[in-house]
Amino acid sequence: IMETMLDQDLNLNEAKNLYNNILSKILECDKAYYEDNNPIMSDAEYDQLTQMALALETKFPELKKTSVLTKVAGQASSKFKK
Repeated sequence: IMETMLDQDLNLNEAKNLYNNILSKILECDKAYYEDNNPIMSDAEYDQLTQMALALETKFPELKKTSVLTKVAGQASSKFKK
């Protein structure tokens, strides 16, 4: 569904809503992967979400202010030895 929305001419408000939904899903996936050690989607699906977010950032540069794409994702699981 999100992919087809990128093909449409979005106004800034629609782009923000879509972008925030994508970032929310990315953060959910990061937590599941890095903290819970329980991935909820494939790497390919995650990469696709990231590419969609980057495409929106390219089309609407003002969205980059809230980007999580340039930050290190998640925290290390407590199961790792220090």
